[in-house]
Amino acid sequence: MLLCVHIQMSHSRNKQLRELFPDGFAIHHAGMLRQDRNLVERYFADGLVRVIVCTATLAWGINLPAHAVVIKVSYDAWRV
Repeated sequence: MLLCVHIQMSHSRNKQLRELFPDGFAIHHAGMLRQDRNLVERYFADGLVRVIVCTATLAWGINLPAHAVVIKVSYDAWRV
């Protein structure tokens, strides 16, 4: 199964995703192809991706079980 996963990820057109995946990291954002976002979500659920870096909005929308979540809010977000 792991070989199949690496083959699927190697076909991604997202260079950063291909580089991060072997170390268990992934990115997830609205600008990605739906196919790549689906792979990230599936591999995170399966435990093959251990860390996802994404925006807070997408983190809330992914709806995947995580042991820890870090949400960084920039100063500008709190300006009124």
